[in-house]
Amino acid sequence: MKSLRDVFGGTYSVAVITYEVKVFTCRKLHSYAIRPTEDITRAFQNAETKGINVALQTRQQWYNARGKWLPVLCTEMNLDWDPDIRIQKMEGAVWLALVFRAMMLQEFHYNVYFEFTGKPGDLGLGMIRAEDCLRFYPYYVNWMMGRNISVEDAVFEANTTSDDVKVIAWNHQGKLNILLICKVDVAQTVNLQGVTGQLEAIWIDNTIPYTNPALQTAILNAENPITLNGYAVMLLQSTQSTPVSPSPLLLLALLAYFLLG
Repeated sequence: MKSLRDVFGGTYSVAVITYEVKVFTCRKLHSYAIRPTEDITRAFQNAETKGINVALQTRQQWYNARGKWLPVLCTEMNLDWDPDIRIQKMEGAVWLALVFRAMMLQEFHYNVYFEFTGKPGDLGLGMIRAEDCLRFYPYYVNWMMGRNISVEDAVFEANTTSDDVKVIAWNHQGKLNILLICKVDVAQTVNLQGVTGQLEAIWIDNTIPYTNPALQTAILNAENPITLNGYAVMLLQSTQSTPVSPSPLLLLALLAYFLLG
């Protein structure tokens, strides 16, 4: 193994590349997120740009030098590298969903979340609480994505008219998936266009306290408005709904996550 410090990433970005030139990994994506005293909006902005861009710049450097694109793996990421209670809350779930969306659009192959179980008493780290295995909200984002995405799934063109809500749509095993991410703690109304029929909805939001988080489910009509209650991550699925264009906008190498239950 050979370790290279990326000039763009400063102290915390380390790229590890095998001599066999098979894969490129980046770690400590949480280094570009936020500190416990900083406003969460900065983390949301960085989720879509800073850490992702550093990895892509390093990958581009390898291509320039060797003429080969390498699969990209993120081997460590979280909202913060220090204990931060927002990791467990909807803020942490929204940040994670935004990172997943950015990775899908930028050809990342795999991601490793840090960490599965935090140490007893930690305020934030881990997807579940060590003492009683309580599942935090980021756990459910991993659960939603891990069951419904694979490398080389087809991504469809999807856009929103407001930066407060992000969207990405893809086809997984013949099923249309639409991920809605609300970045503001204010209720938002979403009207879908180009999609018809019934949708199975799975989501998390602040209507259920983070101290006892849970998935919410419903069957929705694609023609009716959808309400996102502040910070929210919602996955819509249908085997009958049809995107505006049946042909994928891009065929990307997408994230593949281990299944959580």
